[in-house]
Amino acid sequence: MTTDVTDIAVGAIRTGLLGSGFMARVHSSAARTAGAVLVGIATSSLDRAEAAAATLGVARAEVDADALLAASDIDVVHICTPNATHAPLALAALRAGKHVVCEKPLATDVADARALVEAAAERGVVTAVPFVYRYHPMVREARARVAR
Repeated sequence: MTTDVTDIAVGAIRTGLLGSGFMARVHSSAARTAGAVLVGIATSSLDRAEAAAATLGVARAEVDADALLAASDIDVVHICTPNATHAPLALAALRAGKHVVCEKPLATDVADARALVEAAAERGVVTAVPFVYRYHPMVREARARVAR
């Protein structure tokens, strides 16, 4: 199930994914549910990106992260890569003027986190680190039991 980018509705959030593992599946589903269109994906190799594009319903595979970040038809980038790569990829995305949704952790030290905050402010883009487990029914039930 791929997306034909010529059929993207005006105003749709055009989304790119970095990474193709479990969290990319979660983010792609959440983005699509929110009305986004999955335009591009990049991962550790073009072969893996092509396989992920086919599996996740992304319009195209990119050769690497740089190509995805340079794409003019992507508004927001979801970073779903190994933890140690989050900060440098988020910084590159911000410098490219992309909005960023970054899986946890955003950074592994305070200096990197501050640099990301500053880069987002300089570019005037929106950034987010999702923390949705608190809304999962099992987590809410566990919290209620502990509170009782």
